[in-house]
Amino acid sequence: MPWWISILLMAVAVGLWLKGRNNSDDVIGFLEKLLATTAALVVLLFGHNLLLELLTLAVAMRLPQAGGEITPRPKTRDSDSVLIRF
Repeated sequence: MPWWISILLMAVAVGLWLKGRNNSDDVIGFLEKLLATTAALVVLLFGHNLLLELLTLAVAMRLPQAGGEITPRPKTRDSDSVLIRF
């Protein structure tokens, strides 16, 4: 895939993602985010653009880890909720 098509698809993906975040209709917003994700995956999986793949890997490595210890909230008399650890 030529580099200019990769840049065009990534720009479309970013535009659709931002449009989906600002959309007041949840279903249409989700559809726009789904299309944006699909366009980005086409570029990353089928474009074989090493620079984009390394950039995505670097971003994924910087994501925070899932919380190891969950601190329970103080129990109040008004609440009957219980913290369930999975």
